[in-house]
Amino acid sequence: MLTLARKLAGELDAPLEAVIIGESGRSLAQKRLAYGVARVHLVQHERLDDYAPEAWAQCLIQLVESEKSQAVLAAGTDRGNEVLAHLAARSDLPLAANCTEIQPGES
Repeated sequence: MLTLARKLAGELDAPLEAVIIGESGRSLAQKRLAYGVARVHLVQHERLDDYAPEAWAQCLIQLVESEKSQAVLAAGTDRGNEVLAHLAARSDLPLAANCTEIQPGES
């Protein structure tokens, strides 16, 4: 996913940023920088440490709005698909799942 996201960020001339939710993700944050991630958003709250797809999606919605994100990608796992489905439904945006290639369109 990071390889695909890095390619898309380059095509959009945008920085690649990552979001990690929960205290257990702290150790992952530094590792993401090695994959071309310019900035890591570490979202922490005691209620987010356990998997909570609706709450995690709300965190992403707030970040998308504050950062003016052009695209949001997640790993093609059950969790990644579920969280992005909540994000898409709540923000009234389209969702494409299990993609191996992305072509940015006209804005």
